[in-house]
Amino acid sequence: MATDDEPDDQSIAKQDRRESASDWMGLATLVAALCIGFVALVGLAVLGSTSTDKSIRKMGARWKRLHKLVYGLAVLALVHFLLQTKADVSLPLLFVGVFVWLMVWRSMPAGKDRSYGGLAMVAAAAAVLTLAAEWLWYR
Repeated sequence: MATDDEPDDQSIAKQDRRESASDWMGLATLVAALCIGFVALVGLAVLGSTSTDKSIRKMGARWKRLHKLVYGLAVLALVHFLLQTKADVSLPLLFVGVFVWLMVWRSMPAGKDRSYGGLAMVAAAAAVLTLAAEWLWYR
């Protein structure tokens, strides 16, 4: 019989199950991060190998379609970076903010909206979104 100071067998078993579940979740996150990172690496290697002048000439219009995959691969790389980061997610979220800023800037039509004022507004919006994401992460 356990005394008040000693845990009984049932509480020890519950603690073991909680630790086991947390170990499995950590392992699942690690495996997911590694798989996502590997897919991004292979995709970027393919894009890099088809970036030569000879490949561009040989592929023609298909080259441009293939190289639009870089946006999705960048998102995968950012997800990989976030999953690999254990405690301080400041740097991955900063990279996410820069990526969002670049994608919004790229999607804006050329002309008045792409002035220095538009650039400053997009940068401010990306910074606010990055700060909000970090605040939600640590909340």
